[in-house]
Amino acid sequence: MLGMGKEQVKLSAYQDALLVKWEGVKGSDGDEDPAWYSCRINLSAEAFKLDQTKAEMKDGLLTITVPKIKVEVDLE
Repeated sequence: MLGMGKEQVKLSAYQDALLVKWEGVKGSDGDEDPAWYSCRINLSAEAFKLDQTKAEMKDGLLTITVPKIKVEVDLE
């Protein structure tokens, strides 16, 4: 997501998915054509804490952290 500002990126958590959207303008050769990007990442709500999702953008790199739900296995 090089060249994108954090105010252009939207991150949404739904029941079983994380949605990343970006809308902006690509300016090659003086043109200002609209550009967009959208990505849906399917994650199980039973395995991940989607409501605790955190995102950070630094130097054009978007880092998304989604904590896992720890499952204790009883072997007895």
